[in-house]
Formats: sequence, C-alpha cells, structure tokens
Amino acid sequence: MQNKENQVRLRPGNSKMGKVFHVNLPPCKTCDHTLPCYSSEECYALKAWRQYPGTRKAWMHNWDLFQKSPDQYFKSIADQIKRKKSLDMFRWHSAGDLVNYKYLCNMYAMAHEFPDIKFMAFTKKYKVLADEVNWRAPFWKAPNMTLVISAWPGLKIPVLLRRKFPIAWMEDSGNPDKRIPHSAVECSGQCDECMLCWRLTKGQSVFFHKH
Repeated sequence: MQNKENQVRLRPGNSKMGKVFHVNLPPCKTCDHTLPCYSSEECYALKAWRQYPGTRKAWMHNWDLFQKSPDQYFKSIADQIKRKKSLDMFRWHSAGDLVNYKYLCNMYAMAHEFPDIKFMAFTKKYKVLADEVNWRAPFWKAPNMTLVISAWPGLKIPVLLRRKFPIAWMEDSGNPDKRIPHSAVECSGQCDECMLCWRLTKGQSVFFHKH
C-alpha cells in the first residue's frame, strides 16, 4: 500500500459528474491568471477553494506532490486506477488545468497504459496546445484520450486549435457568446450517464450553462 503522503488524492465523483473518477489541482497554481474567468465571482473552482478547507488541502496536497516528484504523482494516479474495478471513465481536472506540455504528455502516456478507459480533459491552456512541437508528438494518437478546448465569452481561440479540437462553450445569459454554433449539444448535467464529452471529436461542440 502506498504511503498516503505519496498518494494523489483522487475523487470518486461529484454531484454533476456522477461516479467519474477524477483528479484536481488548485486553480490558483495551474490556471492562467489573465483569463477572464479567473476571479472569485466567475470561477466555480476558486469558490470551492476559498469556501472549503478540506478541498483546498486536498488540491494543495496534489500540487505539492507533483512539484516534489512528477513521476510519483503520475505513478500514484496509475496505481489507483489499477485498483479500481470496472473503471471506464477518468477526468483530468474538474479544478485546475494542464501544468505544462510535459504534464500533457504524461496524461497521454497514461491513456496508452489503460486503453480500455476513456480519459478526458477540458483546458484553457491554449499555449500548451499550440506549441508547434505538440503536433509531432505520438501521444496525440491515443484514441481513448479526448482533449476539449474550454471557451469563455471574449476569450479568443486560435484558429489552429478550433480545427484540431472539440470545444466546450460556456453560455452566460448576461454575457452571451455569439460564437456558440447551433449544432452545439447542451450539457445534460450528468457525466456518467451521458459521456458525450469523452466522445467528442474535432469540429463538435457542447455548451454548459454558467454555474
């Protein structure tokens, strides 16, 4: 059994995702502070960070473990996945975001390690995705890993990324995003029953109501 201090704290699910195994990182450490959503009024993850000490402690534990040993961080996640029975879905970061390109490569490496599990991540780290080196990396070919661009009203999405990845739009009645296509599918609010975002392909879209 792995020492708890060297074990990433994974979550078995939540009220929205249902029983979807997932990992979180602190948004204050991993997200782009220049994003329009980065504020206590707009970011639901930052609200949880400020309101719940236990949540904040768990996310910081994961961040500290990654900072101390990225290899141990990913090994701990893999070890816990191996122990889960009948696991078919995993989400990266319902809070937090991609740390850097190497972190992303490790995510894809894990998808290769567990080909029967569907992995998915939303990201606003456009610079990580747009790195020219990324397009030649073999990790992009993992068929069980879906990367979805997370959009926000007023946040420009590079044309190259719009062609390469599906998009998750945020619908805000007070600040409507006119870019949301009519073909975008509305989030059902229960990930483990829908699984749409784990199956999205380039050119497809989903939209969420602001929460």
